[in-house]
Amino acid sequence: MRQKSLGRHEKRNHCPEIEKERKLYRLLLILRKAGEVLYVRELSNEFGVSERSIERDLMVLEGAGFGLENVAKGAYAFVETNLLPPRRRLVRA
Repeated sequence: MRQKSLGRHEKRNHCPEIEKERKLYRLLLILRKAGEVLYVRELSNEFGVSERSIERDLMVLEGAGFGLENVAKGAYAFVETNLLPPRRRLVRA
């Protein structure tokens, strides 16, 4: 009996912990691209996930406070290149 081959974007591993780690890693790699235009199709091909998954990732980042701007259909850019806020010094009383 022949096994059905998995499609390009189908999950190869059904372990939720590994999928969470992959998503976090993907989010971090997307953040490293600050200053570039992010093309959903290119990111989809790079990470081997659907375009919809990349769009959801971008929504997660936007919800976390990273400003994103839709520059064209399927293309986004971070509003600021310095994504992390400056460190605050703790004042001891």
